[in-house]
Amino acid sequence: MAGARTRRDFLAQGLWAGAALAVSPLVAAAAQAAPPGLADLRRLYPDLERRPPLDLSTRYVPKLGALLPRNADGRFGPVFKSFRTVLPEISTDCLGEEHPVSDFTSHSAWRRQTDSLRDTLRADFDHVILLADSLEFARTPASGFDGIGIYDNFIPPEQYRGYAEGASRAGLLFSFNVNPGYDQIEPRETSDPCYAPRDFAPPTPSLDFGTAVGRERAALASAARIRASWEETLAVQLDPDLANARKGFLLVYVNSFNEWHEGHAFEPMKDWAELTPDERALGYRNPERGDYRLRTPGELQRSILEPALRKARISSAPRIERVASSSYPRPASSPTSSRRV
Repeated sequence: MAGARTRRDFLAQGLWAGAALAVSPLVAAAAQAAPPGLADLRRLYPDLERRPPLDLSTRYVPKLGALLPRNADGRFGPVFKSFRTVLPEISTDCLGEEHPVSDFTSHSAWRRQTDSLRDTLRADFDHVILLADSLEFARTPASGFDGIGIYDNFIPPEQYRGYAEGASRAGLLFSFNVNPGYDQIEPRETSDPCYAPRDFAPPTPSLDFGTAVGRERAALASAARIRASWEETLAVQLDPDLANARKGFLLVYVNSFNEWHEGHAFEPMKDWAELTPDERALGYRNPERGDYRLRTPGELQRSILEPALRKARISSAPRIERVASSSYPRPASSPTSSRRV
């Protein structure tokens, strides 16, 4: 893999960045549209469509997403990002009672399965990258993962650097998400004695959704979180002192399961003016423009990609002198199109 490069170099050369990674119980929900692609994985490994590659002996089926990005050196290799991967064995609730974590898997079981997945793909790819949804820097490499890819939208961008440094010290790659924060619709009924409403993220004091000003403040805060998480994940991944830049790895993913009750969907919502009286009565708090979350990462991508693409087109285009546009008479024997200079 290549060494440290600028963000424009990385993004212009087709590394997968800023696109949504949909995570599903089956492998490979989204991939970069570049050969070899997702269809090749499904064709070569049909068994991955029928069951997750990490067939653990727990009642929890791990959620995985896969894609085939191109590394800085031009090679393709699959990247698998997991969800709730390296977990504690026991949790303690608000009453002080301990409970087993139902989807806990030991690092030795993970290691057997990650090794098995690499063996399955070894004949077709010279490398496979496995990212764990974990901030446990001892058990993650012991479980056979190459790095971390975090789902939690409550981890603010200002903490990305500390975790990136911790991952680098552990020899791990890292990918922090681009996210709009969190705005949960609370359940009307719950029997859980420990249930507590989730805070709006990013923290926005005195937020009143009953007013137009409050709804617009929430939208501005969410858009600001998208921009801050975009800038910070790029900053730490391109830092030459950290693991990603040293190994030529860059992966930026948009974090949303499109679960509307959690309030982090990027799919455009209705504009406030389009809500019906019944929808408003239910507490929908859409801003004036419902497409702001999808617009914001698009603007961020264009700010990087469009100058690079223009530069690439200019540098690769032949230099042309348009004779037809000349004000001088054209000799009868001269061509009517253009000529190279």
